[in-house]
Amino acid sequence: MKRFFIHFCCLVGCLSLLCPLPAKAQKAVDFTLKDLTGDSHKLSDFFPETVVLLNFWATWCVPCVKEFPHLQRLQEQYRDRGLQVLAVSVDRPASRANIPRPSISWI
Repeated sequence: MKRFFIHFCCLVGCLSLLCPLPAKAQKAVDFTLKDLTGDSHKLSDFFPETVVLLNFWATWCVPCVKEFPHLQRLQEQYRDRGLQVLAVSVDRPASRANIPRPSISWI
């Protein structure tokens, strides 16, 4: 059974290389969220001047919290080229005190 699964995965991988699905860029759906200070921000406020990397996370998600230094470095490195990292917390309002405060835009 394991051997069949390996062969099946190889076959699917080869077929996907031969018949790639066409990718069509789509505009993101606009939404509005409040930041930690209560100010509202729309996703469309950042377009077309910037590329937005949306990071959905939670304070209880250990891998999410561990990636913040990397996202912060990415933001600092590419800010002048138009990158904006937006970290969107999916926590309840009571968890806001646990949110770290690096230079990423927190929503």
